Amino acid sequence: ELLPIIDNFDRAKANLKADGAAEEAIVEYYNGCFAKIDALLQDFDLEAVPTLGAEFDYNVHEAIQQTPSDEYPEDTVCQEYQKGYTIQGKLIRPAVVAVSLGAM
Repeated sequence: ELLPIIDNFDRAKANLKADGAAEEAIVEYYNGCFAKIDALLQDFDLEAVPTLGAEFDYNVHEAIQQTPSDEYPEDTVCQEYQKGYTIQGKLIRPAVVAVSLGAM
């Protein structure tokens, strides 16, 4: 039940931009809140599934796309659409990813 909330925090963090002192204070406050949430989740041994640059593993990745890539070799995760998570080594949600076809 917490994963959609974590997803929203991650999306918000990725889009935060500070254009002035007031906005920088908001971003700093947000980052502090997110750090506290992250520390709490680490206490439960919640870990993100490795994605970008990792070899595709059907045990922890859900591929929804294959794409040519000059940057990543074949069968390597080249884009993450949704983070996957494990708790104490047990998969609770696979990472939704795109997998490289290699250079074409």
